[in-house]
Amino acid sequence: VAEDLTIRTQRWRESFDKETMFFRGRDNSGAFLKPFDQYMWVGPSKYTEGGPWQYRFYVPFDGPGLREMYEAARPAGHGEPSRLCTVLHDAMTSVPAFHLDPAFHEAAEM
Repeated sequence: VAEDLTIRTQRWRESFDKETMFFRGRDNSGAFLKPFDQYMWVGPSKYTEGGPWQYRFYVPFDGPGLREMYEAARPAGHGEPSRLCTVLHDAMTSVPAFHLDPAFHEAAEM
């Protein structure tokens, strides 16, 4: 049982889109759902109680693995901060934005 659970803890990697560097849902064929809007909370995105930016870093049990995924997607240049640090900085310093209608209170709290 422990081995099965350990394997399942790594399945988050299947939802990470290296092109957009966001976690995304997939359709029945395994392709990422489209269209993708990093600010969309409803529609085909399939996020619940949050949006793409909130789920972007949610791998609390595998921080080193998340960093590896970001670096594999877009390696930082020599002397630059890690890609994960850059994206975290963007998340913390950007003006909140969301696309939805009607406005959900979770989006306004972003």
